Amino acid sequence: MIRFLADENFNGVIVTGLRLLVPTVEILRIQDTELYQRPDPIILSWAAEKRYALLTHDVNTMPGYFYDRAKANQPLPLLFMVHNDKPIGAVIKSLQFIIETDDEAAWAGIPQYLPL
Repeated sequence: MIRFLADENFNGVIVTGLRLLVPTVEILRIQDTELYQRPDPIILSWAAEKRYALLTHDVNTMPGYFYDRAKANQPLPLLFMVHNDKPIGAVIKSLQFIIETDDEAAWAGIPQYLPL
């Protein structure tokens, strides 16, 4: 199953809703780790190394750091980005679909925007 790392500013309502809908989901919040308040490149590196998919609202900065890693041939985590104005229910349903398909290769290599 895909494991998720929720960026420190990621909407907690989405995290809670997903946990209610898919009780077996593993979601680690950055604020509960040593990654709290670390820069985005460190977070991407950690997520790639530990094989976590990153959930973030940092749609302006995170893609650039992601592509910097790609250009440097560094490992990439799955990256799911959500604009703050997107409907929470649709984001949760998209994450449920991602979990249920359980196909990391389908989401790899390109930042994905939610909802799908």
